[in-house]
Amino acid sequence: PASYASVVNSYEQIGPNDIGEYACAEDYVVRILEQRLGEQLGWFGTLSYDDDWDGTNYWSHGGYPDDVGGGTKPAWELWFSVVNSWHPGYFETGEGLDILTHASMNHGDSGGPLFGWWSDDPLPGAGPGPYIVGVASGEGELSAVATNYSTAGRTGNWFGGGSELPDLVNNARAEYP
Repeated sequence: PASYASVVNSYEQIGPNDIGEYACAEDYVVRILEQRLGEQLGWFGTLSYDDDWDGTNYWSHGGYPDDVGGGTKPAWELWFSVVNSWHPGYFETGEGLDILTHASMNHGDSGGPLFGWWSDDPLPGAGPGPYIVGVASGEGELSAVATNYSTAGRTGNWFGGGSELPDLVNNARAEYP
């Protein structure tokens, strides 16, 4: 099934050349579909990424079918690890997170989910999942804030996440039940 989005919610507009720490950390949207596919197919939960999960390999992501050989099924990678995550800026403040991985990704994976699978509760009371904790945002070196040398020069593939992601989803679910 397919559906058009009737409403799109985001925290801020991210442009194609905005691949800095702040833009990556908040690079996600929630789309309210005209035809509620989640009611037919089910849906993921969403959580804020926890630093205790760094180095664990229960992460997966999916991308667009046309990105790999003109395929008809989504491109995906299973069971990779996240290297690190941090709040952007010199003082690392704010709710957004820059999430770094060395998982194999393609240009068309942008906007695809970073999700985890657990057989038990990832956080107390959450249930086993799966849960989306980030959205693919960029690849290569992420432009650091000029004064924050601790994050400068880190390369890999990037997801935006943090507590604003589940907040945005919960707000959309409350506003458009």
